[in-house]
Amino acid sequence: MRTVTAKEAKDRLGQYMREAAREPILVQIYRRPTTVILSYEEYERLTQLEDDYWAVRAQQAEESGYLGEKATKAFLKEGIKRAKAGHNK
Repeated sequence: MRTVTAKEAKDRLGQYMREAAREPILVQIYRRPTTVILSYEEYERLTQLEDDYWAVRAQQAEESGYLGEKATKAFLKEGIKRAKAGHNK
């Protein structure tokens, strides 16, 4: 991955955008990594990987006993209802 300063990135943004189609460009400020310029295709690929990861995690959660959003909300509503009824006695 190519590394450039923020000033270089500012001065040559078009060039680095074209280069990012081939490989990401790391932008540093005071020698500290701050930003990565990458192609839209690479961004989409990474986003899809993240979506796939969270889909697998959600499936694993449900298989291990997680109730799911609807069932969890219903469970909590019922608990609140019972708690309120208990306080009214």
